[in-house]
Amino acid sequence: MGDRLLIVLMLTAITILAVYFSTFAWLPTAWQTPGSPPLYVLGIVGTMLLLISVAFSWFKRARRGGAPPVWFTAHVIASILGMVLVAVHSGGSLTSPPALLFLVLIGLSVVGVWARTRVSRQMSATFGSRYQNFGALDANRRGQLQQIISRKQELLLRLDPTAKEGTFSLQIVHWCRKPWLAWPYARLAREENRRISARHDLAPVQAYWRWVHIMLALVFMIGLLSHVFTVTFLAEYAAEGREIIWPHISW
Repeated sequence: MGDRLLIVLMLTAITILAVYFSTFAWLPTAWQTPGSPPLYVLGIVGTMLLLISVAFSWFKRARRGGAPPVWFTAHVIASILGMVLVAVHSGGSLTSPPALLFLVLIGLSVVGVWARTRVSRQMSATFGSRYQNFGALDANRRGQLQQIISRKQELLLRLDPTAKEGTFSLQIVHWCRKPWLAWPYARLAREENRRISARHDLAPVQAYWRWVHIMLALVFMIGLLSHVFTVTFLAEYAAEGREIIWPHISW
């Protein structure tokens, strides 16, 4: 997916939401009432789309997760569509706690688009300028790195005998099958990165944008689960004295 198409998709989503909220007062009552059947259905569909987007993180770290570009495209399209449907699902009320999750989605989208269109170019330039990391090392530093690599190789023989240490990266299957080996391997990898100053010369944006993206995703998932739990098991509290019209409760 090209940067231009990504930007067009985001601008389209913003336009749709702008039109929706600007014409909200003229919509039918059912489309203004949170929890009504049409908004309920949109909430479910939007959630499913966002879960597809979350599944991208799983599949790209799985051994047989399919073609990464295909999953990335699904990740982008599903997240944008899901964001639009969740915003409509809010029934125009963006100040209540559940609807505040929409702000988290906006943050996720902004960070994701920015990283793809701007930060990726900065990272490419940074990688092209790091030739000095491949130069000669002093004897002490070389010995420390060799010890770390040797320990990684020993662990890798038990973790994944067919893999090569130079190109290996931990995947979900390793954490699930042999967490007692994956954890020390990850610790050694972090130590190796620290000793070669992998992040030292990076701008904060390049070093930490991904962690911001992941943290926002975690906040959204926690908020989503909390919302589902509340409207299912604490429906009267969530309704705040109003009639409970949510299909999964009223049926």
